[in-house]
Amino acid sequence: MSKIEDFENQIVTFGMRDGDLDKYAKFLRYVHEDGLKQQHCYSTALRFPPERAEQAVTLIRFGLQNFESSWFSVYTSYLSMGSIYEKAENYVKAYEAYL
Repeated sequence: MSKIEDFENQIVTFGMRDGDLDKYAKFLRYVHEDGLKQQHCYSTALRFPPERAEQAVTLIRFGLQNFESSWFSVYTSYLSMGSIYEKAENYVKAYEAYL
């Protein structure tokens, strides 16, 4: 398992703490394409438990704000946000993300 996968597993299991986004950005420097960096963010966020939905969405927004990518990555990021909110039974925010 790579260092980035270890870190992703850690934040999924224990939640994100202060400074974790900075650490994650350092790991993502080794990912070659911005679209793949964004993919790391939303695919990791989808693994968060429903009680940490806001942390998961923060991770997706971090990817959207910091990495340029195709329309497909942006679409998938918002689709993932909606799915996360839906699992957390926050249907208003899920609806807003899907829009």
